[in-house]
Amino acid sequence: MSAKVMNVKVSTEKLIKALEEALQKRLSDKAKAEKEQEEYTKEVKKFEQSLIELVGTKKLTLLSASIRNQWRSESKEVEFTFSISDSVKAPVAPESNVYRYMNNEVAEIQNAIAILKMTDEEYVSTSTYKGVAQYL
Repeated sequence: MSAKVMNVKVSTEKLIKALEEALQKRLSDKAKAEKEQEEYTKEVKKFEQSLIELVGTKKLTLLSASIRNQWRSESKEVEFTFSISDSVKAPVAPESNVYRYMNNEVAEIQNAIAILKMTDEEYVSTSTYKGVAQYL
């Protein structure tokens, strides 16, 4: 089956509007992601504190300990491995919501909008549309 070429005309105004909407969505998603990251950080600190509170109690059994010299530093790193007794309910680590930040996409959309606003053309070329279609 051969690929057919699409020949359409896209209004510059409509493309600018669609890109501005895509930009606003990414900016709101980024703000939401930053808030969720702050909450996640708080939950991780709370989780770590709950683990620290178990240290020194009879609820943990030391399995191993190791000391490492830090590379390019005079400090040492100590690592302990514990097991939690069956009678204790183990703390549950918070789930991470990994987000990819869209800083590059935001910048590219802003650049595309700026360039499109400078043009006097009523319609954009197919290659121009193809270049920004991934952000819509």
